[in-house]
Amino acid sequence: MKIRTGPGTGYTAVAQVGAGQWVGCWYPATTDCNKTSTGVATGDSYTCNGVTSNKWLKVGYNLTLKYVALGCVNTAHIPPGAVVIG
Repeated sequence: MKIRTGPGTGYTAVAQVGAGQWVGCWYPATTDCNKTSTGVATGDSYTCNGVTSNKWLKVGYNLTLKYVALGCVNTAHIPPGAVVIG
């Protein structure tokens, strides 16, 4: 999974994270970072885990706003404000 500078595969990848690693949501969410409209951006389409989507999760990386493909992360059973790469 790549952390990118914008919501699309054409944006620069600034980091690579593996399965089981945590990334923090950028937007301070009260319940679930991917269900807050301000925590998800619409961008370029991608296919991950057999599903095509254009939703990108806003995450914090080095204290700056970055993006990961929402369909590639596992957001189940985790504390608010964080997601784990699945």
